Amino acid sequence: MQIGIITYGETGFNLAERFRTQGHDVVLFDVTTTGSTSLLQSAQTATSLQDLAEKLSSKRVIWLSLPVELIDETLSSTKHYLSVSDIMIDIGPSDYRVSVRRAAELEALQIYYLDCGISEESFGQGIVMVGGNKFEFNYCESLFKLLARENGYLYCGRSGSGHFANMLRKTIDTQDKKSIAECLTRLKRSEYNLQLEEIIRLWSLTFHQETADLLHESISKIKL
Repeated sequence: MQIGIITYGETGFNLAERFRTQGHDVVLFDVTTTGSTSLLQSAQTATSLQDLAEKLSSKRVIWLSLPVELIDETLSSTKHYLSVSDIMIDIGPSDYRVSVRRAAELEALQIYYLDCGISEESFGQGIVMVGGNKFEFNYCESLFKLLARENGYLYCGRSGSGHFANMLRKTIDTQDKKSIAECLTRLKRSEYNLQLEEIIRLWSLTFHQETADLLHESISKIKL
């Protein structure tokens, strides 16, 4: 598959290398325009957002590896060069409510936005949580699989759910029962129809055994 990555300096390099080593063609655009993408000799580079779009074949799949404060501006500029059914994937730590808004704005143009929460571990070792259109998730599923450890990725549901699940995972204070219980209760009562057992299984992959055990123990004690 041909993949576009919009990066801030070297932030998207590991992502690009992960895809490239698995046989995908990567086109990089660095929004800092410092030319640092030339350091990644194995990837093709673009000189602008328009150039990036023109170097990608339809259906385009573009990943955003950007600081939160640059995402809205970049989406606004990029959408003019995209076509119906193209996909934008946000792997930044965006607020899930903002992700819902972005998805709606792009969907009005028949462009899709997937919110992708990724744990801090290196690509191939962590977990991946994705929200958005299910058909577009299916189209990109092999890519999410590449970024996660074995059985470490999950489609969470409609727009915002990927970033929401990842946000809650980050609030867990290791081995603190109260923190875990509050997190799971919020998960259960959220607007998203998340499968608690699957979420717990996924989160447990990134925690020490003691915390994983507490997660499994706490799920049966959640007040509905």
